[in-house]
Amino acid sequence: MKNNILKIFYAIVIIGSLFSCGSSSKSGLSNLGEHYPESRFLYAVGFGDNLRDAEKNAIGKLSIIFESKVNVDQTLTENYLEYSDDDVSTLEYKSKTQKRINLASNQKLMNVKTGEHFTDENGTVSVVAYINRSETAFIYEERIQNNNNTILSLEEHSKQSNQKIVKYASLNKATHLINENLGLLKQLSIISPNTVSYNDELEKYNSIKREKGKIANSIIFTFANNGNEITSTLSSVLTSEGFKIGKNGDYNILSSVNFEEVDLGRAEIFYSWEASIKLSEPNEDTIFAFKQNGREGGKTESAALSRVKYAANQKTSKDFITHFEEYLNSLLGN
Repeated sequence: MKNNILKIFYAIVIIGSLFSCGSSSKSGLSNLGEHYPESRFLYAVGFGDNLRDAEKNAIGKLSIIFESKVNVDQTLTENYLEYSDDDVSTLEYKSKTQKRINLASNQKLMNVKTGEHFTDENGTVSVVAYINRSETAFIYEERIQNNNNTILSLEEHSKQSNQKIVKYASLNKATHLINENLGLLKQLSIISPNTVSYNDELEKYNSIKREKGKIANSIIFTFANNGNEITSTLSSVLTSEGFKIGKNGDYNILSSVNFEEVDLGRAEIFYSWEASIKLSEPNEDTIFAFKQNGREGGKTESAALSRVKYAANQKTSKDFITHFEEYLNSLLGN
């Protein structure tokens, strides 16, 4: 009898240990302040029907800490080619972060990790997402410094070039990295409030942006035709970037757009559109050309026409900038 009781006892112990390996204890999540002291960590707890959803929820909550303090338009890239003038013309830089998460709040936080989790009696999973302050600050500082090195190389490349479009392309790429660094610096100030000052870098950034604007103002675009629906949109896009519109320019733009009513056998009225854009040099060498089309509808003819013209202009302006950026980067060998 005694042996049977011991066997049952050991069985219960073994089963209990197996279940405890499946998830963290509830007490671990109830004493987070002890496990993740504010001086060393930023953390948030998320909930979900499964571990994946709980992790997403936790990381989303963690991003709110940044969302209220970081307000900068930035585009972080997983990898980028670092331009330099030394023997290694390109250096592929990859952040050493273990995980980068693209958050719904548009904040991209580095070195986010998930820790303990617990499943309650209703099946709801809770998990903690956290950032180690000192560890992550080092990663941010390393990324910022790599960007700074690239920015300085691009600035020097701009100075050495005799072509104003190459000068502009260099500073344009530098500006993208500057915007990235501004976002990283603001995040770093939250992660590590006692971080070193970057006042010298900020002054340099402003100087580069002013020089970029000065060079842009010296580049003139000419429109071969001025009477279609997308000409004014393209003109607005270019002037907003600091370029000039004139009769004798550095680049010529030829554009056309057509609208046609289509019968889809429905009560609404539909129009299709097709646009063609070509950018060329004065010697008529084409830099890039593209066509695009679409279709929009409305309850009335005026509504349908309004929507189709708006769609054509929005798509045209976006795609033109994309192609122009690709052209600029090609001048730098990227």
